[in-house]
Order: sequence, then C-alpha cells, then structure tokens
Amino acid sequence: MVLTLLNLLTKDEVPVIYHDFLVVEKGSNAPMHTLTLKQFIAISDAQSPSGLFNDQPKRLPWDERDRPSVLPSSRRGSLCAPMESVTETLISQMKHTLNYPGYKPNLRGQSIHEPFISLEELFHSLPEEIPFDIELKYPMLFEATDFKMDIFTFEVNHFLDTILSVIYTHAGPRRRTIFSSFNPEICMVLAVKQQPYPILFLNDSSNWPTGDMRATSLQTAVRFAHKFGLAGVAMASEPFLASPGLVGFVRNQGLYTATYGPLNDDVNCVELKQALT
Repeated sequence: MVLTLLNLLTKDEVPVIYHDFLVVEKGSNAPMHTLTLKQFIAISDAQSPSGLFNDQPKRLPWDERDRPSVLPSSRRGSLCAPMESVTETLISQMKHTLNYPGYKPNLRGQSIHEPFISLEELFHSLPEEIPFDIELKYPMLFEATDFKMDIFTFEVNHFLDTILSVIYTHAGPRRRTIFSSFNPEICMVLAVKQQPYPILFLNDSSNWPTGDMRATSLQTAVRFAHKFGLAGVAMASEPFLASPGLVGFVRNQGLYTATYGPLNDDVNCVELKQALT
C-alpha cells in the first residue's frame, strides 16, 4: 500500500494535507494560502463532536457563544441546536462555492473521514513501513483562472524548500517516499533541488482540458519526464486500457508508469493492467 498525500502550504507556511486548492468547508472559495494552520484545523474540528465544540453548548457556529455567561434558562436553552446541525450548515454553505459538488469534502461520513492534519503530524502518526506518495499541489496560471483564484501564491523555491525541510526532518530513515505533481515547473525545480526521492509527472491524459502543452497527452508527458530526468509518469487509467501498447512505449523511455482514477477500482480493469505488467 502507498498512501497518497496532497500537500499545500497554509498562510503561516505549514505544509498540510488537503485535496483541492480551495478550502470549501469554510463556506467560501478560500485558497489554502489565505488560511492559517489554526483556522484550517478549526474548520475540521467544527465537523467533529469531540473537536471544537467539546464541552461547549451545542449551538451553531455563529450563535451567542462569545457573549458573557448568564444563568441558564429554558428560553436561552431553546437557542441550542443538535450537533448534527453544524455539519448540515457547512454543507448548506458549500452549495454556494465554485466547485460544488465536485469538491472532496472532509465532512464526516462523506468521501474523506479523517480530521485535517499537517504533513509533520502525519509522519509521526503512521509507521515508517507505509510509503508516501506526496503530491505537491501548486496552481498553474490556467488553473488559477479556472478556479477564480488570485494568480499569485508562495514563490516556487520557497514553497518547495519549506516542504522539503519538513520531509528531511521528519520522514525517518526507512520511509519510502515519492513525489508527484501536475505542475511541470514543480517537477523541474524539484528535480534540481533534491535527488533522494523519485518524481512522477501527473497528467490527465486528455481527459480534462489543460492550458499547458506539456500536459495535453501521454506522449507529451513522457517526453517531458524523459527530458528532465523524472522517474516516470502517473496518468489516468483510460489511455492504458484503451491502448495497452502505451505501457511498452513508456517503459522503452526508461520510465515508471502509475495510474489513477475510478477504473482502478474496477476488477476487470485491474486484471487487464496486471496482465500488462
């Protein structure tokens, strides 16, 4: 088993694990680099009965909690709401965000079930025997435009240096780790900055519109990975299943091949890919 992590930086420059550029659980289209770690974790805690609300009255996030304490009364108690209403409120807020319902929410009982966590905490939480695939999430210009984000974020070198510092300090001697990224610049700079960990160039394999010519097809991705000394490519499953000969094409370039996507959960597709290897 390889654990895939999607890594971004918070406003206070802490590497955290999150899927999308926009933190929609906040109820707005908030880029990760606009939230501090404390704010990011608080959003996660708000979804957990044992988190933010702990021993406090069960009320909605915007209620009277900050007012001075008064003696309890039946009228004041009527303002309370069940704990489940917090999650329901968050879902209602997210309906007004840009990517609804295509986001990967962290809401309990939905697609992701664990609290938000920093990269450093995750290194210490899981045994070193579990390999990490750390996907570095850094928006390209066309992605920033598509998501209606600001077209600036952390400078690339600072972004990578901050993450590498955490990895070198906390990964441990036995942790097998690989890097991957959809961003060609991230792959290029990372290949210059470090050699211990292999790098895979992620690509949508023409399944999704892209504004970067290096990511328009499997062939262009392979040429890019070979030219800049990357270890391989990680592609959507569809091209390899539609044209099995592509596996040999990638291998002939001396590159590793990995796949992702819903077809990896299909038994017939998995058996076909096993036959190709």
